[in-house]
Amino acid sequence: MKSILLAGGAITPNDPLFDYRQYGTKGLIPINGKPMVQWVLDALCQSRAVDEIFIMGLDQSAGLVSSRPLVFLPGQESLFENIRYGTAAVHQASGKDETIILASGDIPSLNPVMVDWLVGQGLHMDYDLVYSVVPRSVMEGTFPGSNRSYIKFKDIDICGGDINLISTRLMQQATGLWEQLAESRKSAMKQLSMVGFDTLLLMLFKVITLDQAAERICRKLKIRGKALPVPYAEMGMDVDKPHQLELITQFMAGRAG
Repeated sequence: MKSILLAGGAITPNDPLFDYRQYGTKGLIPINGKPMVQWVLDALCQSRAVDEIFIMGLDQSAGLVSSRPLVFLPGQESLFENIRYGTAAVHQASGKDETIILASGDIPSLNPVMVDWLVGQGLHMDYDLVYSVVPRSVMEGTFPGSNRSYIKFKDIDICGGDINLISTRLMQQATGLWEQLAESRKSAMKQLSMVGFDTLLLMLFKVITLDQAAERICRKLKIRGKALPVPYAEMGMDVDKPHQLELITQFMAGRAG
């Protein structure tokens, strides 16, 4: 299976990690001796499921090391365009539609067991999109100081994951709504409002389950999709702020020790 690794994005003045601007992009900020994105790349390379990696937003000058074939692709203007461009490149390379692993370059505590677990669920055989979500109990059990925001459903509180499965065909047919959803990925409330205020209200009053909400959203988007609760907090522990960088640095140092 092929993977797209989203690794670009310049550190801008309004970025909480602006003090690390000398590294150019967030993915190149060092954590325990390696660039942040190299940790994610290592997890993908060590996964039994991954045979080729397309990396968005960096080039050979980044000095990344990969035991799998690595294709560098230029960064695009938005997250949506990065995903669309990357999936188009995968489709062109393979000559067919296929499901790929889409991973963010800012989840450095990811490991190959987690990648294999996601693929091993076999859901890519039945869905266009498998979106990983981390239950509150899982996230706070592993990273109690992460201060994540959660979406509250009738049956579960969750935050979004940063490694998912997606069909290349799906992204080539994506509409403007998809672009709005991608660019609002840090605001769950805004995303939910885009796919229907009825779903948003049901969620706010906690009278709808995660599966029921996912079914409504997929019907609106006209896709076969699934929200998948995952047992690994690391799949959603991204580094957006200085305190999260400090937390993940300490966590990974402890894991190595």
